[in-house]
Amino acid sequence: EEPAEIAEPLAPVPATPRNGRTFGPRRDGAPEAKPGRKAGRGRGKKVVGLKIGASQIAAAVVSETGAGHELVQIERRSIDSGLVVDGEIRDAEALAQIVKAFFDEHKLPKRDVRIGLASNRIGVRTLEIAGIEDEERFDNAVRFKAHEVLPVAQHESVLDYRVLEERPNEAGEPSRRILLVVAPRDQVEPYTRLAHLAGIRLTGLDLEALSLLRAFVEPQPFAVRAIDDTATVIVSIGHESTTLLVAGVGACEFTRVFDWGGGTLQEAVAQELDVHSAEAATIL
Repeated sequence: EEPAEIAEPLAPVPATPRNGRTFGPRRDGAPEAKPGRKAGRGRGKKVVGLKIGASQIAAAVVSETGAGHELVQIERRSIDSGLVVDGEIRDAEALAQIVKAFFDEHKLPKRDVRIGLASNRIGVRTLEIAGIEDEERFDNAVRFKAHEVLPVAQHESVLDYRVLEERPNEAGEPSRRILLVVAPRDQVEPYTRLAHLAGIRLTGLDLEALSLLRAFVEPQPFAVRAIDDTATVIVSIGHESTTLLVAGVGACEFTRVFDWGGGTLQEAVAQELDVHSAEAATIL
């Protein structure tokens, strides 16, 4: 099986896998190239996007067809507080039972499941790497640079990247602008364990901000990016946290997760109107 992924790419990338790569399907929606897979196979397969939040879990089933991607099912259910805190799983066994029952109840596909993550512990950066054409040396340079700019030890993290743009610099050397994502291993591994316990096949872990980007912002060709300075701000308010994304012409420029969400609003409503929390939730 392929290794668990952390995020999907923002732009088409070579099909050749990098050593230790953890990220997944291509930005243009084409299926990832795999040994032994014939072109055209996999049409009509279903992919499940799973969001595990602090107050609920939600799943979207997308069917890949010859005409494109079609949303065919969406389900959600509430979960007890304390199972997931600040994007981290606190009780994998209890949560796995809930996820398993959720998939069984709604007859959700258990293959090709991808989970979205949102946490301040996940680092996102854009970097410029110049003067390296050999792919193996380039990969090593990216990983070395990653641990210079992000305070996470290599053995304690998982990372991957996507090339956003490639052009010669002022000296005429090839220069690539990349989007880098680095996540602590101790935050990622509980999700892979959860999938195993719940009996679902996890094929990807995706940064929630990049999922929002693909949902709301059309990817732009590099030629268009050079002349279009349009910026888009996307905000997703969860129960205990809020994800902010700033995108420039189809690419992620900045993302941050704030420890503030709907739960804070609910408490404010309850206090201001002097009502029970459940009534405040209904008002909200």
